[in-house]
Amino acid sequence: MKNKNLLYTLAVLAICITGSGCKKYLSEMPDNRTTINSKEKVDKLLAGAYDGPAHFAFTETMSDNVLDGGKVTAFNQVNDFSYRWKTNDIDEDGSSPIGYWLACYKSIAVANQALASIEKLQGATDIAASKGEALLIRAYYHFMLVNLWAKHYNPATAATDLGVPYVEEVEDEPFKRYKRASVQEVYDLIERDMLEGMALIQTNSTAPKFKFSPEAAKAFASRFYLYKGNWDKVIQYSSDILKNPSTLLRDWAVKYRALGPDNVLPLYSSTEEPANVMVASGNCSQYWYFCIFNRFSLTLRLGQTVILPPTTNPLGLSWAYGYSQYEVGGNIVIRKFRNNFVYTNAEAGVGNDYMAYVALTYDEVLMNRAEAYAMKGDNANALADLTLLYTKKLLSYNPATRPLTEARILTTYPNAKTLLTPSYPFTSDIQASLVQAVAELKRREFTFEGMRWFDNRRFNMEVTHTLTGLQNIVLTKNDPRKQLQIPQVALEFGLEPNNR
Repeated sequence: MKNKNLLYTLAVLAICITGSGCKKYLSEMPDNRTTINSKEKVDKLLAGAYDGPAHFAFTETMSDNVLDGGKVTAFNQVNDFSYRWKTNDIDEDGSSPIGYWLACYKSIAVANQALASIEKLQGATDIAASKGEALLIRAYYHFMLVNLWAKHYNPATAATDLGVPYVEEVEDEPFKRYKRASVQEVYDLIERDMLEGMALIQTNSTAPKFKFSPEAAKAFASRFYLYKGNWDKVIQYSSDILKNPSTLLRDWAVKYRALGPDNVLPLYSSTEEPANVMVASGNCSQYWYFCIFNRFSLTLRLGQTVILPPTTNPLGLSWAYGYSQYEVGGNIVIRKFRNNFVYTNAEAGVGNDYMAYVALTYDEVLMNRAEAYAMKGDNANALADLTLLYTKKLLSYNPATRPLTEARILTTYPNAKTLLTPSYPFTSDIQASLVQAVAELKRREFTFEGMRWFDNRRFNMEVTHTLTGLQNIVLTKNDPRKQLQIPQVALEFGLEPNNR
């Protein structure tokens, strides 16, 4: 295994479960770490917590947004293993499961070092906001970890379902052993940190969308409570930041359509885009291989027959998402992200691809609220939120002449109760169909961003992946492979594996 030096930014000690490099580092027990003795140093430290690989190269590939294109133009292990739902203990870097596990715990280590330093800086000007940011970072990355390496939150089983280690302290000893908290314990600690952080966070005028802000904290809370099934809280936090939602949604129907697929790139993940609540960045070069060259991706057939035809929305109108098809591989892509090559050695001509990607959006927040309204039985408000969303995602949609109705929803999604089987029951056909309408809109809005996988999990959806010339592989509704296997390097430190 390659040496993983998890000393981060200002020499933060990361957790031991991240690998042999951590073993080597911690066995030396250095005492010459940079002293973090000012708010400015704390903030500089925290700025590094948002950088790292994204999850969508493997989460998108595991979802039902991807099929076998039959062509192999660039073999990619992350793409191949993820599509087959196989354990990948090979790829450590980039947008792989291990890489994302490492990145999340690295960010958590940064947050813990910041919190420890803040304790020694009580009385410093505006230090409370930095503490709020650190708490939100710690909560967010634990949330992402538990929703990939554990079962989805189910109030009936969360107390006994294995979660992930919730790390709250700076490492100051070699080879510390961890245990997996239950899903319930992890969710309780996330909620504690999230709410305390939300009460302290302030807007950072120098980088308002590259860091947690009051709006980003509430967008995160909207997602957290949706996954937990607390519909009142979803509506509360979503409504707090959706004061004029029409101006906050990504306008694919007019603005992006006028720009064209290629010119969307500079705007999509920009802080200038009103829809973006929080933007992150990292080494995510596998995104391009996944979209364009890999065998398992959004094929033209899948896009044109399942995802993008007008029959897949209740208004029968064309989706506004512009896409491009690549002759190499034959896959299609909705242009969202632009790679920026950063040299690590200019003379040798080597470096890494970095790109900005969107972590939280107002579109997701409004979709969360629409789903929560449906679960509350407030169909009128659910339809109102969906109507507003469709005006931005469908071409030539005029709600005055073609109103969105319960009948249209039921006709388009008649089998919702069969397809979606979450831990909580649906009380009526229209409730289930409204929830599926939101899920299907979310599927299209966040294509290539890995969000669909989380809905595949939380709705216990069956996923079928084709294999050219071979039998299809099926992920059943309660298939244990929906939980990623704990990385081998973490198992070596005593963590209990998932049963998959």
